[in-house]
Amino acid sequence: MLGHDKEDYDFLYGLIKSSFDVRNYELMCFCVMPTHYHILATQTGKRPLSFAMHNIDSKYTTYYNQKYGESGHVFQGV
Repeated sequence: MLGHDKEDYDFLYGLIKSSFDVRNYELMCFCVMPTHYHILATQTGKRPLSFAMHNIDSKYTTYYNQKYGESGHVFQGV
């Protein structure tokens, strides 16, 4: 699960919106599911999309682990 309550999902929504700043990206839409999220965005500036994705993943993992006393990854690659 990505989150256990509304506060968790609100935090993730805020991270997604703030990570895709208008100078570097066009965030067209996103969808947060219980176990993952989808983002439709294009790079418009010099900063690569991987920068925004890393920012979201690392900040949400820190938030989640501190809140729930966990450690390790929240997001798993396939």
